[in-house]
Amino acid sequence: MTQLWITLTPLLLSYFFFENKKSVFPTPLDIMGSMLLMKKLIEQRLFNAVIDKIYPLEQIIEAYEYVEKGNKTGSVVVKVEL
Repeated sequence: MTQLWITLTPLLLSYFFFENKKSVFPTPLDIMGSMLLMKKLIEQRLFNAVIDKIYPLEQIIEAYEYVEKGNKTGSVVVKVEL
């Protein structure tokens, strides 16, 4: 529980100080610890990424406009193919 609190603390602080923003991007205090926690949650199938839409790189403007509308319910992915 302590690790989870350490990981979520910056998110909670960001929410309280920047609550008028459309998106909040947490900054983990312990990046390595956060990555290990994410790895553990994924391996235990306790973490599920929510992907709202996937756009090809050629439609990046449409992807940006969709995010700006503020109606997304998950992550918006821009797919880059090499």
